[in-house]
Amino acid sequence: MRMVNWPNPAWAMGIGAAIYLNFFTNAYLPDARWWIMAAMFLLFSRTWVEFSSNGPVRRMPMVLGFFLVGFFIWLAENIATFLGA
Repeated sequence: MRMVNWPNPAWAMGIGAAIYLNFFTNAYLPDARWWIMAAMFLLFSRTWVEFSSNGPVRRMPMVLGFFLVGFFIWLAENIATFLGA
């Protein structure tokens, strides 16, 4: 795997810190997840992931990768809740 057009590491760490802080402070401060998601989309909109598995090199937008990870975590949590895990 290779990341293409990765943004400035300081900006990426800032988004990560904002996500972490929002998770722990949203009971005391207004929830900022939509603003953070918009900032993350803007920051990573030009970033691509290149990957290969013994074949041609394929590309996927990093934002799509983030969305897919979040979707499958959400799906797994809902399946586990439905099954009483």
